[in-house]
Amino acid sequence: QTSIAATQQAGAIGGTNTELGNITLFFKGLLYKSDDVAIGGGLTVTTPTADDFVLRQGANELVRIKNQGSHLAPYLGLIYAPGRFFSQTYLQYDVDATGRDVYLRNASNQFTRAGSLSDASVIFLSQSFGYWIYQNNCNSAFLTGIAPVFEFHYNQGLGNGDWVANDARIVGDTNDQFSIINLTAGSHFQFGQRSMLTLAAVMPVTDGARDRQFDFEFQILFNYLFGAVNRCNRLPTTLF
Repeated sequence: QTSIAATQQAGAIGGTNTELGNITLFFKGLLYKSDDVAIGGGLTVTTPTADDFVLRQGANELVRIKNQGSHLAPYLGLIYAPGRFFSQTYLQYDVDATGRDVYLRNASNQFTRAGSLSDASVIFLSQSFGYWIYQNNCNSAFLTGIAPVFEFHYNQGLGNGDWVANDARIVGDTNDQFSIINLTAGSHFQFGQRSMLTLAAVMPVTDGARDRQFDFEFQILFNYLFGAVNRCNRLPTTLF
């Protein structure tokens, strides 16, 4: 990923770099299925494959935050699709399972472990609704379905982030107690029985430095199904 570089110089923070980020593993299973309803659940595990965060002054390290441990995030999902109408509900709870060791240079110029930081837990709730305004039932047409969708996304931080300090420096997590609400509107375009193109716009409705992370977003998603397809024009919906 390309983002703010893991190693920064004091007084010139903001440099970017392309680096390997944390790899997330997804474990999921189908818990219940009928003609109109499907319920699934699972667990995401974030592994510490990215670099440590390092703040330097010249050649000296002032701060090092170890990238270690993992986040665990169990989740449940519900799809209801009785006909042309469909809806999808998603609920997830993310918790920092281990925390991160923090090393600071003190007033005596010693670089030692000052403590550990743990991220505040977060709840993610999403609800989407859609309707197939056009379906071409399983023939050889190029475009076989169009479905406008509307989605509501709510992210809530729980508790307070940690702070670590010594006699010279303080390091802490300010992203606690945030409450983010984003609205998404777009359309699914189904091609044949295996391909789905989704175009959507995302608009935040909350304000504030913590509760509004961007001003506007446009998304393009493409999904292709491998293996057998046993139901025409019922490709699974996609959460943005």
